[in-house]
Amino acid sequence: MITINDISNIKPKFYRDLPNTGSNRRFKTQVYQEEFLSELDPAGHKINNPITYENIMKRVPATDAMGNEIKDASGNVVMNLVEIPIERISVPLQRVIKTKRVSNITAEPTKFAHLKQNPTDDEKSKYVELKNGWVTKNMETCKYEFIDNVESVGDAAVCLIMYKGKVSYKVFSILNGDKLHPVYDRFGNIKIFGREYTSYDYDKKEDTPYLDVWDDRYLYTYKYSVDNNEKSLANVAWDDKNDFEALQTEELKTEGWVLVRQEVHGFTRVPIEYNKRDMGACWTPVQDLIDKFELALSQLAENNKSYAFRIMILKGGFEIQGDLRGQARAIMLDENSDAKFLEKADASNTFQLQLETLLNQIFLGSFTVVPPEINGDTSGVTVKILYSPAQEQGVSDINFYNKSIDNILSLFKEGYGIEQGDIIGYNKLQVRADMSVYIPQNEYEKQQCITLGVQNGYLSKETAAEQNSSFSSPDEKARLVNQDEYNSQLEASSQRAALVGTV
Repeated sequence: MITINDISNIKPKFYRDLPNTGSNRRFKTQVYQEEFLSELDPAGHKINNPITYENIMKRVPATDAMGNEIKDASGNVVMNLVEIPIERISVPLQRVIKTKRVSNITAEPTKFAHLKQNPTDDEKSKYVELKNGWVTKNMETCKYEFIDNVESVGDAAVCLIMYKGKVSYKVFSILNGDKLHPVYDRFGNIKIFGREYTSYDYDKKEDTPYLDVWDDRYLYTYKYSVDNNEKSLANVAWDDKNDFEALQTEELKTEGWVLVRQEVHGFTRVPIEYNKRDMGACWTPVQDLIDKFELALSQLAENNKSYAFRIMILKGGFEIQGDLRGQARAIMLDENSDAKFLEKADASNTFQLQLETLLNQIFLGSFTVVPPEINGDTSGVTVKILYSPAQEQGVSDINFYNKSIDNILSLFKEGYGIEQGDIIGYNKLQVRADMSVYIPQNEYEKQQCITLGVQNGYLSKETAAEQNSSFSSPDEKARLVNQDEYNSQLEASSQRAALVGTV
């Protein structure tokens, strides 16, 4: 039996590899999602933590309120230990990597294909309506939010919601304050899903932990209570030996999760699509390099703070003349005097080489491409070569998310079918959803290729309309049919007018 306490204790785990110690064993350490959140925000980076990177401790003479040095009984100046902050520079490289990764596979709108070879007119109409519904219900935004959250913190979930006969969605993740608790069967299918969050309890006038739980029929809402006298609905447990059947058990009147609401969610299965990267955030492979880059950048800033300004050496008698603000403008030297700058070792080139090497390795290891300088005449092949690392990563990411997008589409079909009053008709639609990698390209060259494909007969007008997402609409095929009918009617009218004129 699986109880509500079992569900609340399920926590997705993320791991990072530890440095190899020379043995054949591979060691990992668990990483919590709060660390991904800190890495996403430059203010939370390790370089800003004085415990990780200590400030400089320096002994300075102690002074009184008048600024005079304080001496002990022996006449020695009293020295105080003072903490001097070092320069700390953090850069949002994680956000850059995440944004580019997400944009690579979400910038291009989802392309749909009807898999049935000879669909009926009704199926064609429902197919067009489904594509229109996907757009009007902002499911492209849903796709973006879902992938963006997974790439940022390692996991996320999309929940399809039926409310007053209308379908909508909500994305759950720790970025939105949610804790996710998936329960799988032995084949890896989600049978129960829990979402823990905090909401305001208007009865108690305070923020209270809540836990929403979905099974294949119901949505259960639990509230965490410390009031032993607070009554609840009948407690629920799930029989994992019998296809996770929900069973009503004894009434709860104790501290813990209290069932406060039970309602039918409207779907024939758990209306949740959950995805998780075991390594967590997408920048994990280069996180160590980012730490080293920020350390080197901070050391460069600290070096410049101490040695950027040249030191002047004065010998003999001299007089410094300043301006009205007290700044030195001229130095008058005696006959036997001299003035020169102390030449220091220039470390900037060394730092520059180190920083450039680290930055290149960060982009190389994350398959991130810095936009090259291209012009309007640059061919599509050249652009693809320049963006090949991003394209290769994009193909890998699309394969990772393909199953999730299919599941979201399947849930949306069911929900949209409920909204349209034809569940069976929409569920029977054989539709595939495909993502594609976004690569900047010459639009004119793209249109030429599509046009040639149609003209040479190896590309249909319908496929051309679907690929030409820049200009086509979800119902482009219907528009083309209407246009052909209009042209036929216009031609018939012209012919009739010509016949009348000859009589």
